[in-house]
Amino acid sequence: MGKTEEIEKFKIYISYDPADHNESEELYQFLMKNGDRIHCDRKGHDKTGNRKFRLRDIRAIRNCNAFILLISHNALGSNKWLKDPLMYEYAEAINFFRNNIFVFLDDRELFPSDLLKRFSSVPKAKHIIFPEEGKRTVNYEELLKILKELGCSFVEEGMEQEYDVFISYKSEDHEYAQVVYDILKSRGLRAFLSGKSLPELGRDDYSKQIDLAIERARHMIVVASQESHLNAKWVEYEWRLFSDEKLAGRKQGNLVTVLAKGLSPSVLPIRLRNLEAIPLVPEEVEKLLEYVR
Repeated sequence: MGKTEEIEKFKIYISYDPADHNESEELYQFLMKNGDRIHCDRKGHDKTGNRKFRLRDIRAIRNCNAFILLISHNALGSNKWLKDPLMYEYAEAINFFRNNIFVFLDDRELFPSDLLKRFSSVPKAKHIIFPEEGKRTVNYEELLKILKELGCSFVEEGMEQEYDVFISYKSEDHEYAQVVYDILKSRGLRAFLSGKSLPELGRDDYSKQIDLAIERARHMIVVASQESHLNAKWVEYEWRLFSDEKLAGRKQGNLVTVLAKGLSPSVLPIRLRNLEAIPLVPEEVEKLLEYVR
C-alpha cells in the first residue's frame, strides 16, 4: 500500500531511450527545480541500457497527469525501440490515454513523415514538440506551457513554493543533510535544504525565508551527528518553531530526527526525544519515508 501511495504522487512520467540519457537527466533536473513530482528511472535506465519494465513503472504511468516521451533520431535509428522498455512505457501510456507529450530532440526533417503521422494519431497526443531551429535540446518554453495547461503546478516568478519536508541541520552536518535531501528528491518529494534552496531562490533575507519555508513545509527532518548541533542557535530555532506550530494545531505533519554517526536518541532534547528518531543507515530509509509522505 505504501509503495502505491508513493507512486501516485508523481504527476509527470519521463520515458527515454538510453541513447538520450543526458537529455533526460537535464529535463528531469529542470522539471524538479521548476515544479511537480517527476518519475524518471534515472539509475536503472542509463547508458548501458540495462533495465526492466517494472510494476512500479506501470503504476506511475497509470497515475500520472502527463507522459513525456523523448524521441531522437539516434534512438530511432538504433532499432532497439521494439525491445527497449521505452516501447512498453509508450504502449502503456497510449492504452491508458494519458496526456501524451512527444518531445523530439532533433529537427523535424530528420524524421520520416509516416513516423510523425503515427505519433500525431495517438489518442490524447495533442502535443508534439520540436526543438528551436538549429538546436538539439528540449524546447522548454513550449513544454512548460503545455504542462501548465494539463494541470501540472509549476512555480511562477513571485510565487512561493510548497515543500514536503524542511531539513534542519548545522553546517557541520551538511553532508548528512545532503544524503537525506537526495533520498527525498529521488522519491519525488520536494525538500528544502538551506544551503541549496536559498541560493536557488536568490534571496538574502535568511531569517525571513527560513520562516516562510517552515510555514510552507508539511514535515520537518532534523539531521544531527552531535548533541551540541541540535542546540545550535538556528537549528534549535527551526525545530522549536515547527514544534510550536504543531502544538498550536497549525501543523499536522511529522517532526523526525535523523541520527548520523551513531548519535544516541537518549541525548536528544526532551521535545525531540518524545518524537520519532531514525538512524541514518540504508535499512532505515523506507521507515523515514513513511513519516514524510
